[in-house]
Amino acid sequence: MNDDRICFGTSTFVAGRLLPHKESGPGLLALTQALSDGLGWVHSNPMLETQWAVRRAWLSAGRPSLRHAVKVEAPLDSVESMPSWVGRSIDRSLRNLGVSRLDVGILEIDLKGTESATTLADVDQVYDFYARAAGDVLATGVVERVFAYCHSPQHMATAMAVETVTGLAAQFSPAEVWPRVFFAELEKRGLPFFGMAPLWRGRLAAAGGRKGSPVVRPLVWALSHPQVTRAVLTMSSLDHWNEAMAAAGSKYDLGCERADFEAWGLEWPADRLTQAVRVA
Repeated sequence: MNDDRICFGTSTFVAGRLLPHKESGPGLLALTQALSDGLGWVHSNPMLETQWAVRRAWLSAGRPSLRHAVKVEAPLDSVESMPSWVGRSIDRSLRNLGVSRLDVGILEIDLKGTESATTLADVDQVYDFYARAAGDVLATGVVERVFAYCHSPQHMATAMAVETVTGLAAQFSPAEVWPRVFFAELEKRGLPFFGMAPLWRGRLAAAGGRKGSPVVRPLVWALSHPQVTRAVLTMSSLDHWNEAMAAAGSKYDLGCERADFEAWGLEWPADRLTQAVRVA
């Protein structure tokens, strides 16, 4: 089994801002076991109040080697106040996680917090956001690399033009295949890609599938793309972790892709690469 390509997502694995009344025991046990099994990456958001559990599980597992990818989110129109947004996310993460450095800061435009939705289509403003935020993150001196989380093909094309952005992230599942159009360019440039929410935030697990575990098969599909450096998956129980390990050790038969998409109730991208945007 090779779990190097699994990153533990933490948005709802224990009680936090999104699920304040969630029973935290199963999620803590899952992460503790994952760390004991050799899991090397965790993605967390300091604003969701679940980083406390990451630190607790890490201590329970005996303080194994662990790399942290942390969300740094701000509204698109907050460029002038970007240092304060960045500082708040980084400082809170260092304190909550009990570490002195972070491996990756993942920049994300806060869609809900952006006052004017029309600015999201402004390529220059999106470029300025990623460039300024990346510079401010690196200026802290405690973050090794900066990735850009992208909500759309246009944003990913723009982020790839920012020199200080050295990795990309986006939601990537059978329901959201658009990042595949960038995979050739990512591979050519040696840029890592984190595929978020491979189960389409749980909806694919609920939909079932053609055969096998409804959790395993969409994750195996995501990991069948070699350009996916890591799949970021939230796991709230030992069963979830065991299913993720099973997926990491499985191979996907691309000849079954169309049948799987039909079983998931999704339209199959017949050319296997969307044509949403052309990378210059």
